[in-house]
Amino acid sequence: MDKSMEGQDRTDVKQMEKGLLDLMHDFNHGKLYAFGRDCTIEKMDKVRELQEHLAQLHFELDNMTEGFGDEEEPRSGGNLEKLMKNLETLSSTVQSLHQESSS
Repeated sequence: MDKSMEGQDRTDVKQMEKGLLDLMHDFNHGKLYAFGRDCTIEKMDKVRELQEHLAQLHFELDNMTEGFGDEEEPRSGGNLEKLMKNLETLSSTVQSLHQESSS
């Protein structure tokens, strides 16, 4: 291998190492923001909790309505409305995260 190429390789490795160390420093000091400065872990946890709640509600309602006949259709419609309201809440929360990161 040519000595000049070997020197260039060392320079490249040193630059990559410095870049990675800077990145690690920024991460350790909370300077990295994947979704903008206002998008905190707490807000993302809230979205996760809403998703989990919605999924659990969906399964509970599905289990409740398995044996429903025509006479219980209004009750089923109420359950669907409850599910849709939860979905709207989740959707608006996710949209607010996206809007905050775009600002």
